[in-house]
Amino acid sequence: MNGFLNIFKPAGKTSHDVVNIVRRTLNEKRVGHAGTLDPDAVGVLPVAVGKSTRLIDFLPSDKAYRFELQFGIETDSGDSTGKIVDSLEEFTMPSREKILQVFEKFRGEIDQIPPRFSAIKIHGRKAYDLARKDLEFEVPSRKIKIYQLDLLKIDQDEKFVECDVSCSKGTYIRSLCRDLGVEFGIPATMKRLTRTRSGNFSIEDSIQLVDVNADKILDPGECLSNLPKILLRAERVPAFCNGLSTSLYKEGNCENVRVYSEEKFIGIGRVEKSELFPKVVMA
Repeated sequence: MNGFLNIFKPAGKTSHDVVNIVRRTLNEKRVGHAGTLDPDAVGVLPVAVGKSTRLIDFLPSDKAYRFELQFGIETDSGDSTGKIVDSLEEFTMPSREKILQVFEKFRGEIDQIPPRFSAIKIHGRKAYDLARKDLEFEVPSRKIKIYQLDLLKIDQDEKFVECDVSCSKGTYIRSLCRDLGVEFGIPATMKRLTRTRSGNFSIEDSIQLVDVNADKILDPGECLSNLPKILLRAERVPAFCNGLSTSLYKEGNCENVRVYSEEKFIGIGRVEKSELFPKVVMA
């Protein structure tokens, strides 16, 4: 067993819970996930099986989410499960025009401060451990990218909006909701979150946990279709597998490439000055 599973993570389970279930179901110790989802969030969770756990870092890292932005309250965790730290009972919902105007400010590269209740390391300790003990600490900001931010629905009665966002790795939608609320001048928090895409894995192709089996494992090379593909001559496969380089016919440089031989995926390599060097050997 070697490849990836595109799993729909249900609410109430951590990403690590999903990994443990896959381990037991497939009787395989080498299992890991790509991109943590909060326990109450649902959606796409790529899971690597077997040798493919070594390929997680080569997966495309962009994500897409559908979320509900709840106006009127702000919580310490940034979602509806946290303790309310600010609220506003009487307010007017922003108009569609105002919402689109504010959204434009958040597109592109921006600075974002992750939530205090997150797995960010602060002096070697996870931020949520410090937050639960009511310790004083600051979470440093980071650069993220919002590629797309679209308004889907405005609910005037329940005081929330539904949105789609496409973003870079490391983006916290809970922080995005908090910051949007600040821009609108209304306390806000994340109500619901669904990851609709993680790199090449889409929610339409995801499977439920109860359906996990060896037949659902996806070819690792195909899951890395974001990387250029190089065909290696059959006589050079032993050299590649033993860490030796191979001269290529074409000139060029590339940090990461998928290496195939006779249409079989054998690993990840890099090309430097027309020389192919192995990085991860799967064969």
